[in-house]
Amino acid sequence: MGPKSARSLDEWYKLINQIYIDRNFERHPATVYSHLVEVVSGLSLLATDKKKRGVTPENFIPKAFAWWLALCGKLGIRSVEDMIWAKFPAICPYCKKGNPHHPDCQIIKAADPYPHWTELKDIADKTYSKKPKTFKDWQLMFFEIYGSSQGESYDKVFSRLNEELGELAEAVRAFELAPGLFFSEAPDVFAWLMKVQNVLDSKNHVPIDKRGIFISEYFERQYPDRCLECKKMICRCPSILPSSLRRIAKEAPEATGIFNGRGPLLRQDEIQKLFELGETELHYGGQSVPVD
Repeated sequence: MGPKSARSLDEWYKLINQIYIDRNFERHPATVYSHLVEVVSGLSLLATDKKKRGVTPENFIPKAFAWWLALCGKLGIRSVEDMIWAKFPAICPYCKKGNPHHPDCQIIKAADPYPHWTELKDIADKTYSKKPKTFKDWQLMFFEIYGSSQGESYDKVFSRLNEELGELAEAVRAFELAPGLFFSEAPDVFAWLMKVQNVLDSKNHVPIDKRGIFISEYFERQYPDRCLECKKMICRCPSILPSSLRRIAKEAPEATGIFNGRGPLLRQDEIQKLFELGETELHYGGQSVPVD
């Protein structure tokens, strides 16, 4: 790998999954996805202006990108760069315009809501040499397509990001049956995370030529070719770090107090007894015999 500041998105993708290959090995893709959602919820504090001790919402943007990369690694994506470029080859996949996209893009999308993948592939192939490399390059590309402004509201941005997370959830759930869904929805989540960063940079008056530096520097600090916690090249940390608990969900009741002194969790036999709906009739030889 080259210098950290010049590392491509695929190089970070490879590094993140190398470090955490053992830690994530037995995690189901849905578990990795749930951690991505957890991190995005910390990021959404930007929209609510809610304060939580020890939580800096801005730091959850690169965290979200890291878990997005981990999810892609769990599902075996060959190249995240190529996956994003296939849908966003420096243009909006719906209005086919870039720098910026068409002002009436929503109207165009309403009339023709699905990307024309063959056309996008032709564009992506012809312009492949212009494909972004670093986080900075990708952020600038999305800024050129979709822009951002200081007065832009987080509410709409997070509403759309939440919508895309829901669609990504379906893609993860149905991956084995319909893997193509992931190749459409994962780039959308990446694009909206970039939108959040661009809006944040606009509100903080970050010059255009400085955009993308925050994410790059965060990755350089947090992933120094090894796990920051255990300092090993292949992470040997427990699956759930104590420092990650009560980071976002901080409040918890005394469980026994809300269950009248009983344990809060059912045993397996109690679960079966409470939820099992057994047969109420036996059918044999054309006859029905009721049973208790």
